[in-house]
Amino acid sequence: MKRRAPYAPGDRVAVIHTCAHHGTGMVVTPVLRVVALNENNRWRLEMRRCDGTGMHVVVNERGADRHGYLERAQ
Repeated sequence: MKRRAPYAPGDRVAVIHTCAHHGTGMVVTPVLRVVALNENNRWRLEMRRCDGTGMHVVVNERGADRHGYLERAQ
Protein backbone atom coordinates (compact mmCIF):
# COMPACT_ATOMS: atom_id res chain seq x y z
CA MET A 1 0.00 0.00 0.00
CA LYS A 2 1.37 3.40 -0.97
CA ARG A 3 1.84 6.14 1.55
CA ARG A 4 0.71 9.66 0.92
CA ALA A 5 2.81 11.61 -1.59
CA PRO A 6 5.30 14.05 -0.01
CA TYR A 7 4.21 16.86 -2.38
CA ALA A 8 0.91 18.01 -3.84
CA PRO A 9 0.06 20.12 -6.88
CA GLY A 10 0.71 23.76 -6.04
CA ASP A 11 3.57 23.06 -3.60
CA ARG A 12 6.63 25.14 -4.43
CA VAL A 13 10.00 23.42 -4.87
CA ALA A 14 13.52 24.64 -5.57
CA VAL A 15 15.18 22.53 -8.25
CA ILE A 16 18.44 22.63 -10.18
CA HIS A 17 17.67 22.52 -13.89
CA THR A 18 18.85 23.58 -17.33
CA CYS A 19 16.86 25.75 -19.73
CA ALA A 20 17.56 27.47 -23.02
CA HIS A 21 17.21 31.02 -21.64
CA HIS A 22 19.28 30.82 -18.45
CA GLY A 23 21.60 27.81 -18.65
CA THR A 24 21.95 25.69 -15.50
CA GLY A 25 20.73 27.05 -12.19
CA MET A 26 18.26 26.87 -9.33
CA VAL A 27 14.64 27.84 -9.90
CA VAL A 28 11.64 27.91 -7.57
CA THR A 29 8.59 26.52 -9.35
CA PRO A 30 5.21 25.05 -8.42
CA VAL A 31 4.52 21.34 -8.77
CA LEU A 32 1.90 20.94 -11.50
CA ARG A 33 1.15 17.24 -11.13
CA VAL A 34 2.12 14.34 -8.84
CA VAL A 35 2.04 10.82 -10.32
CA ALA A 36 2.37 7.69 -8.16
CA LEU A 37 4.83 5.21 -9.69
CA ASN A 38 4.65 1.43 -9.48
CA GLU A 39 7.86 1.39 -7.46
CA ASN A 40 8.33 1.40 -3.70
CA ASN A 41 6.83 4.68 -2.53
CA ARG A 42 8.08 6.82 -5.41
CA TRP A 43 6.34 9.70 -7.16
CA ARG A 44 7.04 11.74 -10.28
CA LEU A 45 6.69 15.49 -9.83
CA GLU A 46 5.86 17.33 -13.05
CA MET A 47 6.86 21.00 -13.37
CA ARG A 48 7.83 23.60 -15.99
CA ARG A 49 11.28 25.07 -16.60
CA CYS A 50 11.68 28.85 -16.86
CA ASP A 51 11.54 28.54 -20.68
CA GLY A 52 8.15 26.77 -20.48
CA THR A 53 9.31 23.26 -21.32
CA GLY A 54 8.27 20.30 -19.17
CA MET A 55 10.46 18.80 -16.48
CA HIS A 56 9.97 15.94 -14.03
CA VAL A 57 11.79 14.64 -10.95
CA VAL A 58 11.23 11.31 -9.17
CA VAL A 59 11.13 11.52 -5.36
CA ASN A 60 10.88 9.01 -2.53
CA GLU A 61 8.56 9.02 0.49
CA ARG A 62 10.75 11.66 2.20
CA GLY A 63 10.43 13.97 -0.81
CA ALA A 64 14.09 13.55 -1.78
CA ASP A 65 15.25 12.94 -5.33
CA ARG A 66 18.07 10.60 -6.29
CA HIS A 67 20.70 13.32 -6.79
CA GLY A 68 19.66 15.90 -4.22
CA TYR A 69 18.68 18.48 -6.84
CA LEU A 70 15.23 19.22 -5.41
CA GLU A 71 14.04 20.61 -2.07
CA ARG A 72 10.88 22.14 -0.69
CA ALA A 73 10.81 25.94 -1.10
CA GLN A 74 9.68 28.25 1.68
